[in-house]
Amino acid sequence: MLKFDELFKKETGIDRKISNSWLSTGWFTMAIALELCDRINVYGMVPPDFCRSSSHPSVPYHYYEPLGPDECSMYLFHERSRRGSHHRFITEKTVFASWARTLNIHFHQPDWTPAAVVSSMNSSHTPAPAGS
Repeated sequence: MLKFDELFKKETGIDRKISNSWLSTGWFTMAIALELCDRINVYGMVPPDFCRSSSHPSVPYHYYEPLGPDECSMYLFHERSRRGSHHRFITEKTVFASWARTLNIHFHQPDWTPAAVVSSMNSSHTPAPAGS
């Protein structure tokens, strides 16, 4: 578990424990897939800037709760929250996009490719092994 926390801090500059956030199953899956796979096809993950557009479709946060909160409302709430436990989905997606610029990662349904490199990103593009 510590290796995943260290990787998150290395890639984002954010200490997961101090920020009281939880890594998503997507984070664990992507980190492990990078260790095991030559090519990664990711399905159903929107790009990190998806919620910035006012024209994004409203999608339920949980598939089993269609009348529940909107995905972007929850993403933005979690990203900005300083109290309580939360995920940093947008931050994680930004890291995944950064990795995809140099690694064999492809996003489908919706199809998207990472935007140009952002100079402020602190990405090594080389994740630490999950089990080390």
